Amino acid sequence: MRYSVPFASPDWRQGRLGRRAFLRRAGWMGLALAGAWRATGESGEADMRECFRRMGILRDAVRRWQRAHGAEEWPADLGALRVERLLAYPRAWVCPLAERSGTYLFAPEGDLHSSSTYNPESNYNYEFSADRVDRAILGELPDMEMREWKVALTRTAMGGRVPMLRCRRHGDTVLNLGVDGRGYLSGRYWEYTFPDIRPEPYTMPWLLSRHSGAPGQTDLPRPEGLPAGCVDLEGAANANPDLPWMDGLPDGLTLDGFLRETRCGAGLTPDPFDARRMIQTTGGTVATWQEFEKGEGFLGQAYPLESRELSLGGRTAGRMVVLHATACRGRPGEIAGECVLRVRGEAAPIRRPLMYGRDTGCWRDSPVSGEARVVWTGRVGDGPGVLYATEIRIGASGRGREMEGFTLRADPGSCASPFVLGVTLWK
Repeated sequence: MRYSVPFASPDWRQGRLGRRAFLRRAGWMGLALAGAWRATGESGEADMRECFRRMGILRDAVRRWQRAHGAEEWPADLGALRVERLLAYPRAWVCPLAERSGTYLFAPEGDLHSSSTYNPESNYNYEFSADRVDRAILGELPDMEMREWKVALTRTAMGGRVPMLRCRRHGDTVLNLGVDGRGYLSGRYWEYTFPDIRPEPYTMPWLLSRHSGAPGQTDLPRPEGLPAGCVDLEGAANANPDLPWMDGLPDGLTLDGFLRETRCGAGLTPDPFDARRMIQTTGGTVATWQEFEKGEGFLGQAYPLESRELSLGGRTAGRMVVLHATACRGRPGEIAGECVLRVRGEAAPIRRPLMYGRDTGCWRDSPVSGEARVVWTGRVGDGPGVLYATEIRIGASGRGREMEGFTLRADPGSCASPFVLGVTLWK
């Protein structure tokens, strides 16, 4: 069998990414592979090729095991291959880097991957093991083995790209060999290597348990006494503030505290909102691995760069107030995204940029020190929580214009990922 590995063929990722473009997308931050570095612990292109080749040999052995036991069955661990004498090339157990160093841990010391079987004689992560998936990850799902979960993933849009084997001996880069035999590079979380499948609502298993309903739907009733200008976000909403909508946050943090304290935005002054739903966007998803490694959270669900348009039905308004924040931390001074208003009869829309640190900030931080108008501060988990309001002038006082639609757009170069909880129109 011929293995499709990075740099070996120009069409290894559906013909769209060459070597240089993929390295950028994979978050290597300018690292260029210049050759095979032979020093112990350093990884070069030749090492990666050999590592992929060895994982391919292991994959073939797993397939031979399946021919004997059933195509839908998976060995409980890689040791089964040795027991049944299915591996004729003993050096395939280890990455060439591990072979040179004599250290066979399958992940950097202190960072062991608890969800994959540890084989003392191998440094590879075998992703279809009989290990139990951690309860903290499963959420409301029933107990299951790693192989049950991974088989389920192969039936999603991920398909054969779900890794069978992984090697984490190459610095910040992980080598993955998919079920389909194709190799690719990633950060620690392989799911974010494939932005082409967005907006597939899957990344990690706790999303499978907590996003069972249609995104953006809510059972919360509209607060009583709201002005007519408080717009229901239904139609554009793609997340719920009272459910976990981000990966990597302790205890699945939500904004339900805000919902209780403000009666879903009705109690905010001077501008109330209908804040039962959420519009979430994300820009630099693939480039957020460094932020994730620092524990800053990331958008697990693959949210869009630009939201669906929220219909405003031609209502006349002189100003709009938007309730918002960002899901992740950005860099002060960068444009996190923008609000786009479509006006009836106008060829060009009104665009209002949201600058991180001036107009907006992360919902889990203390308020930014810029010009942003803070409308709510509270608690999110064990830390602070904050939301902002931005006013957009549409027409002169008493001379409003007819509004057709509102769109939230993230900046593709920013990881801040803005969201909107409410939109209110005033004459």
